[in-house]
Formats: sequence, structure tokens, C-alpha cells
Amino acid sequence: MLLAGASLFTSCKKDDTNAAATISVSNNKTAYTIYTLGTADTTITFVVTVKADAKIETYTMTRATGSGSASYPGGVNDIGVAASGYSGETSYSYTFNEDFKNTETYPITYKFSVTDKDGNTADVSVVISKHGSTAAGAIYTISTQTLGASGNVAGSFLDLTTTGGASVLNQTAANASPSTVDIVYYYGSSNNATLCAPNDVTVNGGSGNLSLCATWGAANESATLFGTTTITASQFDAMTDDSGISGLTPADTKEIYLDGNMGTADPTGTVLSFKTAAGKKGLIKITGLSSHDNTGTISFALKVQQ
Repeated sequence: MLLAGASLFTSCKKDDTNAAATISVSNNKTAYTIYTLGTADTTITFVVTVKADAKIETYTMTRATGSGSASYPGGVNDIGVAASGYSGETSYSYTFNEDFKNTETYPITYKFSVTDKDGNTADVSVVISKHGSTAAGAIYTISTQTLGASGNVAGSFLDLTTTGGASVLNQTAANASPSTVDIVYYYGSSNNATLCAPNDVTVNGGSGNLSLCATWGAANESATLFGTTTITASQFDAMTDDSGISGLTPADTKEIYLDGNMGTADPTGTVLSFKTAAGKKGLIKITGLSSHDNTGTISFALKVQQ
């Protein structure tokens, strides 16, 4: 099942001079995921920090099992946190442990909510997913990787079959070994910054399309799939194995758009998932675009199964 991370939403009064209320949730695992290894296989420690310049008015935590309604044994806040512990404070932090068994119904969703005395609100949701029957596998971590658009001398092609996790190919090298290419980067007039599979129509010639892979032939064109995730940049950075990767199922799309088409002009920090035609899965964390045209580059970090 899919791993979901923490997401943060804030809203402020128009005339509010205080910073918006915030909640952060960290844990003692590399991912909010359990394995099918026994009847009581893991304990997760949650560290919750709530901040509000205007002072905390209310704070709640709910727990929803599967598709059921939110609940928590003994009451919404029955985790050893009394209302007097946080009401009126500008900052409050607490830790609690939860034991997760395979017999429970997953996913399990925790929602942490705060309202300050100015009416600002913040929510964080954390999803615990059941992962499968095998232990976590090894991954390659590539902290810095760069691909160039079609008008840049940097290579536009990424090979994920190589030892070490990934290597960049220029057009000449890619033409000589097209079957090793898993991901292509281009900057188009309509799609803007785009990562795509080599067999995607946008790079195979034809009216309005680029010809980066046009001469390769279908047998040499990999069908890599991409998807968006709710994994945060910090969760990505903390991953040391594939426990947060192997359960991901990228959407059935051969291209994924960045640079404005994802609702933001700056995709930095966005974490994407992918699955190659060979079945290898991984994550891409976007770290920057050098320019918003076909002469620029895209930089990212990678976590990919070995």
C-alpha cells in the first residue's frame, strides 16, 4: 500500500501580524510503514511540536482506521496531553508511542490540528500503511543529478540500470544505447519542464513534438511510469532503504510536468515516484531549474532500488 507523508495546510486572517500557527510531526522510523512479519511488529514514536505566535487556543488529535470515522480510545486527546498543557502557550511539544499490529485495519490516519487565538489554523496528517511481507531492500542514493534540456550541452537522458544508481547520457551515447535509457528531460513550449519515458509521444518526432528518441524504434524505448507523492523533502532525505519506495504505485503516465503545470512556478522540493519498464522503483526530489526554457537544466536527488 502507498506510503503517505505529512501534509501542512495553514490559513491566516488578512490583518494578522503574527506568523501562522504550525505543527510538525517527526518519528523514529525512516517511513510511516509496517511490515507483515509478526503479530506485533513495530512501535512508532511520534514527536509533535505545535507553535503559535498568537498563543494556542485549541489543539486536537484524531485517529481514523481504514475508511472509518476518526476516533481514539478514551477520547480524541487521550494521549496524556491535558488541555492545560498547551492552551495559552506559544510552543508545545510532546512525544507518544503507538504499537502497530498486523491484525489492525490499515491505513491508519492521524490528524493533528491547532487553532491560535487569532483564528489561524494548521493541520498535519500522517498515514500509517501496511507494506508487505518482505524486509526492506537496499537503495542507491544520488544527492545531486543534472539533466539538460534539448538546447543544453548537458545530457538529457538518464540510465537507471548502471551500478551506482544512475548515469547521464548525451544524445550520441543515448542513440548508441537506447535500451538503457529510462528517463528523458525536455523543456517544451506547452508542457514546460517535463520528465518522460523514452517511448512517450512528445519525444518521438511528429508535428509539435521533439525528436530526442525518434530514431530508436519501439523495441528500444522504455516505458517508465511516473506519479506524484505526498512524501516531503525531509522524509525523502531520511530514507536509507526501500521501505518507503517499494509499496509505491506510480500513476499510469509516461510524462510528468513541472514548472507551472504542477500549480507552482518553482517545483523545488517536490518528490516524484517512478517505475521503470524493468520494474525498478524510485523517487526523484526536484532541487532546481537553472532556467525556464530549452537551454536550461533540471537538478534533482534520487533514491532508487538496487
